[in-house]
Amino acid sequence: MDNIEVTKAIGYLVVAIGAIGALGTAAFGLVDATKSYCGGVSNVGFGDLMAVLKRFAAALDQALGVNEWRTVVQAHVGQRTSRRRSSSR
Repeated sequence: MDNIEVTKAIGYLVVAIGAIGALGTAAFGLVDATKSYCGGVSNVGFGDLMAVLKRFAAALDQALGVNEWRTVVQAHVGQRTSRRRSSSR
């Protein structure tokens, strides 16, 4: 390969990395935009996750403190869900 081909290859690589970054940024924006509607797509499956974790509630309560594991899980979903779920307890 001569220098021109190497320069072109590096240029294509930079463009590809930029395109991947732009796609990731757009996806992040879409996920964030949906959070105004019932917490967004980040809440998909949250009820199922909680149903499974409730099976281990005794062990989780002992490890983290009573109901503390729920707070940890809800913190990973977002504030909107935490407020909604904590007000329904």
